[in-house]
Amino acid sequence: MLQQILITLGSGVASAVFFFLPAKGSLLALAVGVFAPLPMLIVALGYGRRSGAIAAAVGAALITAALHKWLALAFVVSVALPSLLIGFAVQKSPAGSLARIFAAIVALTIAVDWISVCLVGWSYDSFDAAVADLTGRILPVVTALFARMETVPGGIDAPAFAHWMVFAIAPAMAVWGVLALSVNLWLAARIVQISGRLPQPWPDIPAGLGLPRICAALLALACALSLAPGAIRIFASTAAAGLAAAMALQGLAILHFRTRGMASRGAMLTAVYGTALVVFPWPLVLLSSLGFADLIRPLRFAGPSQTPTPKTPKGEENGSHSA
Repeated sequence: MLQQILITLGSGVASAVFFFLPAKGSLLALAVGVFAPLPMLIVALGYGRRSGAIAAAVGAALITAALHKWLALAFVVSVALPSLLIGFAVQKSPAGSLARIFAAIVALTIAVDWISVCLVGWSYDSFDAAVADLTGRILPVVTALFARMETVPGGIDAPAFAHWMVFAIAPAMAVWGVLALSVNLWLAARIVQISGRLPQPWPDIPAGLGLPRICAALLALACALSLAPGAIRIFASTAAAGLAAAMALQGLAILHFRTRGMASRGAMLTAVYGTALVVFPWPLVLLSSLGFADLIRPLRFAGPSQTPTPKTPKGEENGSHSA
């Protein structure tokens, strides 16, 4: 019992520290900040939602005391609440139901980004005023950058590029959020599995990771609405980016599944991961296309909406970045 209390309190403190570290501005701090949900997920998966809620309260209280109550609210919305809900979804979902858990990750990430956009718009007189102010803030940086370039791709000018960057912030956060939360859940589940407290057997991730097929239609609708002006554009593009990022992970799972048994499997997957890291985010486009195709016509022995029989991994699943 004492061990559980200490782990719960420690996870709240660790999540709060990881959440604040990116403010330091260094690359190492940014890299560590990605794992802010990890301690919270470990507690939620291993000890249940009550311990997870206590850890969240500890983290929020620490941030409130050391920093500001608004940062504590941001911590609760972006880190604590998604971690608790995902942990609860894993505990309550039938064994092997990766589609439901994966869809929850995407939905929560998009919802958090939408809330962030609403809060930014609420802090100004209007959404257009928020865009204009943010564009003006980054315009000097973009102008200085353009001044150092001999030619500008596409002939775009600095104000237009700054305006485009403002609209790209929320979709970029959605992509990063889906990838980061998925990796954090995978790591947390592995750690909890080693401790023997994982509530269900480890699933066959390459065979079963995927979104429900309706997500293909939702992506098409979001892409169409992203052509609309104003706030609709940013909400729709955020949803499209989150869904596309999830489909990229689905495409990666397909590669893991389809290369099973190949002698060159290790080299192929290493090349894929290496290329994705070096020229990120462009490989995500190809992987997203593969995941989208899998939704239209399954490329594995079972479609992503089906539930494959869970099994204990033999090693090849260990490198899959998935939920």
